[in-house]
Amino acid sequence: MALLVALPAFLLAVRGDGGDVRRAAAPSLAVFALVAVAQALQPPGALQGAAAARLAAQPGLDPVIAASLPGWLTDSFLENLRQCAGGAWERALWAVAPALVAPALLALLWRARPAWRSRGMAAVFLAACALPQAAQLFAWDAPRIWTWSLLAGLLGTWVVTATARPAADRPFAWPVRLALVAVLLVDLWPTIPLMDSQADRLPPAVRLLLHLPVLAGAVALAGGRWRPAGTAGAMDGRPEFE
Repeated sequence: MALLVALPAFLLAVRGDGGDVRRAAAPSLAVFALVAVAQALQPPGALQGAAAARLAAQPGLDPVIAASLPGWLTDSFLENLRQCAGGAWERALWAVAPALVAPALLALLWRARPAWRSRGMAAVFLAACALPQAAQLFAWDAPRIWTWSLLAGLLGTWVVTATARPAADRPFAWPVRLALVAVLLVDLWPTIPLMDSQADRLPPAVRLLLHLPVLAGAVALAGGRWRPAGTAGAMDGRPEFE
């Protein structure tokens, strides 16, 4: 998850700041390689026994899951790839999650687009949003994996709006802002099964109450023009939020 979700956003920030992307990526890739080697050298039997003992203390766990999970947790990356790669994209595209994720992801792309400095940066941003779906090749939970693109999109939007000066408001900015708030409202209601078909079981009223701070901030931003700290508006004495 760190390689597919967090690292691309970090490298996007490095690129936006004029840094050396390959040099910045090297420590993360080296640590990943060390973890992979350690996994390959670790006897799987001991880990499976420890996981089975841990799961045996969970009486509410489905017996099939309890029996299979120790093996799933200790299979190597290559073994997971062998088991999951066949039919990965068919499994992913049949999941309901793409339709549920699309509105918020499109809203993020709209917000990030004014800060793209070139077609190359746009391509990198879109790749960072799409890269988490590579996990479909070595993991089973397609709905859960689709939500990773939302997190990647949020991180990427944060990065590009903080490292590049946004362009002036486009025509029809007000309707678009209202549409983005509508997307946020829609996202407060439906749920996406995250793992083993389990979804958020909070009542809608409780979920809305927990999201009130986010909703209030979105409504406030929809009614004004926001400038990230350090841009011209903040430096010439005007407030960052007008």
